[in-house]
Amino acid sequence: MFENASVMVLLQDNEKLEVCKIETNRRAQTAICQSYATACGWMLKGTEYISFDGNYSPDADETLCIDEFVLDEIIREAVETPAGIDSFVPDEINRDKIKAVFVGEISDDRIVIAFQKFKKEQYISVKGINLFFDRDTFVQEKRFGISITDEVDCIYEDGRLLFKSFFMARQIFSLMKYYREATQGEVERFTQMNELSMDSAETFIGQADSRVRKKVASIMDSGVLERFSARDIQKIGRQAGIEVAIRDRKIVIPADKKKMKIILGFLDEEVYKGSFSNITYITNSKRSVK
Repeated sequence: MFENASVMVLLQDNEKLEVCKIETNRRAQTAICQSYATACGWMLKGTEYISFDGNYSPDADETLCIDEFVLDEIIREAVETPAGIDSFVPDEINRDKIKAVFVGEISDDRIVIAFQKFKKEQYISVKGINLFFDRDTFVQEKRFGISITDEVDCIYEDGRLLFKSFFMARQIFSLMKYYREATQGEVERFTQMNELSMDSAETFIGQADSRVRKKVASIMDSGVLERFSARDIQKIGRQAGIEVAIRDRKIVIPADKKKMKIILGFLDEEVYKGSFSNITYITNSKRSVK
């Protein structure tokens, strides 16, 4: 795999994406491609593919999968015709804009591209004094450089995107359209629902990070607040070991962020009592039993 692949960088400037080719000698190119191929093999060996919905964190032997993933055309074109891609020449403008390093190949109508999220610590900066060991002596280098690790964070394979970590994948691709996250307007409407009593709507809106927005969207979509009365929800919560406060026949959403997330997690069915220990647990992911 990737035996004759070119090494590419994905650059991002605001919303604009650009692909450039890293010109290397044959030895470096072979080493990088072999490293990516090995990482892909380890990532996919014996794995179970789990459809991504934004709610599940995979185990070591599982891989998240987005079918019918729309790959940016600029990336596909770069893999199809690498000879037409401009070389990456670092300068003051573009050298801090590397988003990912990738290699890919197309053969017999099959396309495979492996991506590695590029982190700031992978830059070998011209600032400071960089020392490299050579023939028993450390010598100073003032040239710009980059370090490529032996990891792969995402694999695009024949129309689907495979990844282990949502956190890493979302730093390479925009995945918002593949999972539900409440908009600002929906968060505001959530605070105004007749079934809820907010300790502080303003505080809730200010604390609505990505995870809270996913919870809000899931709760609103499920209709749990309309299908169960406040007393019913309080009773179910007590059975699960969660104290759900009621005010004016409404579920209280605390201003304290930790307590607020516990209530949201309970409403989104991410709180349960252990069958044997009788201890209440909160999980950060969920997947239905097939």
